[in-house]
Amino acid sequence: MDNIYEFERQKKLQVQFVDAFADWMENRTDVEDVNRPTHAQDLSGVDLVVKEKDGRVINFQIKTDFLADKTNNLPYEIISQAYSDRPSEIGWGLDFTDESKKQKYEYLVYIIAGTGEILIVEICRLAGWVIYNFKGLKTFSTLNKDYVTLGVLIPIMKIRHLAFIKSNLTDTQPGLSLY
Repeated sequence: MDNIYEFERQKKLQVQFVDAFADWMENRTDVEDVNRPTHAQDLSGVDLVVKEKDGRVINFQIKTDFLADKTNNLPYEIISQAYSDRPSEIGWGLDFTDESKKQKYEYLVYIIAGTGEILIVEICRLAGWVIYNFKGLKTFSTLNKDYVTLGVLIPIMKIRHLAFIKSNLTDTQPGLSLY
């Protein structure tokens, strides 16, 4: 743990990519509307809400990675805020349902910043893959201000088959339906 992760700086950079993904979604032929989440949805991890022309509403969590084009790995957060002196917070990789076990978001979008590549994966399917392959994955820890984030690194090539949409932010005709 060499450097302290600058959460607020990364959050500002992430917004640019969420905006670009929202524009990309609006170009899809099956999408009627693209909206930012409500405050409650935002607190639960939803980054974008998409309404398809058939009325289906889909919630997305979007993760932009600025190193994946060099490392060929994507982070998967297990513990969001790990503390040694008080209870820790579960990370987004496992905290995608509410108290009633209803999914907060259905899809995880990885955007590889260096290339603009988009991988859209069903979060339950990815979580299952991570759990099944956990022993073979490299772990990471990231020092934040007063806590540590813990997770695993997922080799992109090992999960590319799980992504039902593989595209690029520069693709102006994203095409296929989300299901």
